Amino acid sequence: MNDKYILSQKSLNQLMIGIFIIITLMLITSIYVMNININAEQNAEQHRIIFKNLGITLANTSDYLTDEARKYATTQNDIHMENYWREIKYTKTRDNVINELESQPSTLKEQQLLANAKQCSDNLVETEKLSMRLIQEYKGVPVSEMPEPIAMVKLSPEDTQLSREEKLKKAIYILFDEHYDKSKYNIMQPIADFQEQMNTRLDKELYHAQHNLQNAFILQVSIAIVIIASIYGLIYLQATTLTKPIKHYINSLQDKSLKRKIYIKPEGTLELHLLATAFNSLYDTFIHELERRKQAEYNIKKAKEAAEKANNIKSQFLANMSHEIRTPLNTILGYHYLLQNNVSQDLILEQKYIHNIGLAAQNLLELVNSILDFSKIEAGHMTLEHISFDFHKLISDICMMIKIQCDNKHLEFHKKISPNIPKYILGDPLRLKQILLNLLTKAIKFTSKGYVCLLIQEEYHNNIKYIKFAVQDTGIGIDKTTQAKLFKAFTQADASTSRQYGGTGLGLAISQRLVNLMGGNININSEVSKGSCFYFSLKEEIFPQINLKEKNLHPINFLKSTKFNNQSILIVEDSAINREMSKTILDKMSLIVYTASNGKEAIAFAKTQNFSLILLDIRMPLMDGYETARQLRQISDYENIPIIALSADVTKETKIKIKQFNINDFLEKPLNIPKLITLLNKYLNNKTDKAPIINNFIISNINKSKSILNVEQALSRINNDYSLYLKIIQLFIQHHIKDIDILSNILKEKSYHQKLYHIVHTLKGDSANIGASDLYLASIDLLNILSINNNTKTINYKLTNYIILLRKCLYECNNYLIKNQPSISNQSQTNNSLKDIDYLKELYILINNGDFDSKQYFIDNQQKLTHLLNAEEYSIIQESLMLYDFSKAIEILKNKIGGDSHV
Repeated sequence: MNDKYILSQKSLNQLMIGIFIIITLMLITSIYVMNININAEQNAEQHRIIFKNLGITLANTSDYLTDEARKYATTQNDIHMENYWREIKYTKTRDNVINELESQPSTLKEQQLLANAKQCSDNLVETEKLSMRLIQEYKGVPVSEMPEPIAMVKLSPEDTQLSREEKLKKAIYILFDEHYDKSKYNIMQPIADFQEQMNTRLDKELYHAQHNLQNAFILQVSIAIVIIASIYGLIYLQATTLTKPIKHYINSLQDKSLKRKIYIKPEGTLELHLLATAFNSLYDTFIHELERRKQAEYNIKKAKEAAEKANNIKSQFLANMSHEIRTPLNTILGYHYLLQNNVSQDLILEQKYIHNIGLAAQNLLELVNSILDFSKIEAGHMTLEHISFDFHKLISDICMMIKIQCDNKHLEFHKKISPNIPKYILGDPLRLKQILLNLLTKAIKFTSKGYVCLLIQEEYHNNIKYIKFAVQDTGIGIDKTTQAKLFKAFTQADASTSRQYGGTGLGLAISQRLVNLMGGNININSEVSKGSCFYFSLKEEIFPQINLKEKNLHPINFLKSTKFNNQSILIVEDSAINREMSKTILDKMSLIVYTASNGKEAIAFAKTQNFSLILLDIRMPLMDGYETARQLRQISDYENIPIIALSADVTKETKIKIKQFNINDFLEKPLNIPKLITLLNKYLNNKTDKAPIINNFIISNINKSKSILNVEQALSRINNDYSLYLKIIQLFIQHHIKDIDILSNILKEKSYHQKLYHIVHTLKGDSANIGASDLYLASIDLLNILSINNNTKTINYKLTNYIILLRKCLYECNNYLIKNQPSISNQSQTNNSLKDIDYLKELYILINNGDFDSKQYFIDNQQKLTHLLNAEEYSIIQESLMLYDFSKAIEILKNKIGGDSHV
């Protein structure tokens, strides 16, 4: 077919649009005509009904007025006169009907009829008013007391001369004579003629409307036929020019593969012809491109293999470089250690720098580690610590190193720290030190004269407290263009700067990303030749810490100087570890201490025992602290007994609620001995021997390694009672070894009910008592998630990590007991009774048979087994059972029972 005779898609669309417009106009016209005639028919019929109702209303009103006037004339009862004038003056039905008729579209003749009816109506009213005036005269009513319309009626001289009786007769006569009836007729007849003429006219309008409506219906039927024919024609045209060719195209493409050449025969509209031609051309191009890309993929694969090989070589190079750098550093640190341990007490000036050399070498080692960790930061694998550390000690160490570098370049070094910044904060001390050292050393590097200043102060944003760090210098400065790319990796101000000052360009990039991980952002204010200021702000987080004083080397034992004359105190606490620790501390203050594990036990104690003070945990199962306090106050002897609430989350709402339940005071958990003694003095002051001075005290440097257990922190809370701490560790293991299985089952079943919240809440307090800071913070985080988040995926992730952390903590506790309590081995009884040996035999049989009930048996009898096994044996068996690795446990138990023949 010749292309010029092929219908294009554009022409087809224009044809369809044209037909659509014509049909739309025809429909709109027919609907408009039909709507006009329907409205005309409805209006004519409505007017007919209106006129009919108005005529009936007018007739009824006229009869009503006539009846009231005649009743008044015959009975002289004023009520009829009042009804008459109420209708005339207020209701005005007759006037309203005539006005309504006048408002309707009408001819001149019809209007004249209405005017005549209105005139006759007015004349009739005047006759009725005259009758009422005569009756008023008959009744002897003075003119001043007559209704105003009647008083205004003028009597003829003849009427004035009439006697009272004659006036009454005339009043009745004029309402019943032929003239009155004729006047009424003269009112209704024009109205009737008006209605007749209006009906005749409306009948004609109704006829024309119905006729036009019929014509509009015929028009709509015709349009419907045209629409059906047009739609059929368009469907046929669509099928022949679009649908059928597209179907042929689809059939041509089905069951084809790239191994066979595909060709589509052009047909249909002009656009489909062009589409088929373009497809055939594109197919040929695609085949060519596919072959080219296969070759390119092969080349990329080869290049990737080469790149991976090069990357492995680079990694090996970095490992070798790390080794080469670390070796001399470790040598420096080693010689520093030897020098430091061989110098005499009378140090000469040069020997005092030994300590500074060690700090600098240690810091350089940390920087090397950070630079080699740059790939971890890039991959998002860098994690930060969240521990409590001595902030002022950290800054002091940094300034000591920086001061030496400034002295070497003859620069002044200034340090300005706000006195309001706390001594102990939460964070990552290593990374913070790395950031500050990087900024300070760069400031020194690019400053040849003047000063370098470290400024640390507090600031507030949205009522949140932040610590702002700023490093200022009087160095070379940085222009605006360079500032925009300053924090990108491997970036220096320019090539000459790199040659003059050296450096890899990684320092600021690493510092910026570390600050970002901490929730902040490094900014810069700088001007060329006038120096620079790098600054950032981090949210201030404070870990509960006792106030330390670094003037003495030995702790002041407050407990020995605090005596309370054997007064009775009740501790209500669901955590056995907290009960044992608190009881031990209070026992040393000459207090008689009773303990209860829940509110019900406390109520039972209170009914049989008199206590001077009650320490009450707020969150407990069965009955919480608030309900316990309420019931305690109902006991007659306990209306005024001091109650101190124990709570780990003393928020503003908690403090308000404590007051509402008549609780005297609160003490934050974990237990703080100075605060405890302060409260005891406050509420037992009049009964004590003396009030001890509880200012600040310091603790010995015990176990400052970065382990899960912060022993120094835990000992500070129990006044460095080492034996008590070991006992608390044992209790922690005994009471929480089962929690791993319970939490694992909860995780497996995804049943995040109140039991999970209670376990984590208990672990929060107990972990703080043993110094497990990571577990304590993880407990707070998980409790917050459980309180505000219903996202199962988030809870799963948090709980999984929590179980892992708890397992590590228990393992660390076991190791600590093994290393620090060798005397436990002496508790292993060599002369065990036969009954004691039976526990070991039963456990041996269960483990040897591979029975998984052995783990539960071990848990159920752990109190007995701790006396039969030393700490190391107990720990190995416990770990073996947890990991279901029975071989080590079998070997230990076999040696303990000595190969008994009964086994």
